[in-house]
Amino acid sequence: PIQNHASANLNNFRQNVQGDGLFSAPDLVVIAIQALCAEEGLLLEIVIGNQGDRGVLPGTKVAVFTELAGVEQLITVLESTQLLPPGARETLTYAWTTAQISRGDGKTFVVRAHADLDEEGNSQHNECIEDNNSLRIESSCPCRNDDDCIQGYWCNDEKVCRPVPQ
Repeated sequence: PIQNHASANLNNFRQNVQGDGLFSAPDLVVIAIQALCAEEGLLLEIVIGNQGDRGVLPGTKVAVFTELAGVEQLITVLESTQLLPPGARETLTYAWTTAQISRGDGKTFVVRAHADLDEEGNSQHNECIEDNNSLRIESSCPCRNDDDCIQGYWCNDEKVCRPVPQ
């Protein structure tokens, strides 16, 4: 057998060169979701990232779902606006003004975001790991004080608006 160092086309011992990336792929994940209670609805902040070895161009889709009273529905599909090279992240925001969520109503809700998913349930990218794209949080909109409640209600110790006792 020919020794590696004895042949010019095989002598790569000290090059410290990585492979050519034949099997490199992105790995898109949802890192965090924050649901901020607004005067009308919610402001959603969704942080997506790329944990893979290959970048993705702007326009990566992120499907956002909500679950109220046990029923999940699609809210919107967001798109990344910047290149996501390996290790990068981007925060996407969405003002959900039609949310039927009121501050102090005591209801909990679920928000789930799924990176690399469009409104038809299709993905854009072949990834190294396909089953780590989704993150789910449970939240509520507690009242902060009596001003957050409608007339005739007060904000109790559990941060829920309750009728003023007669």
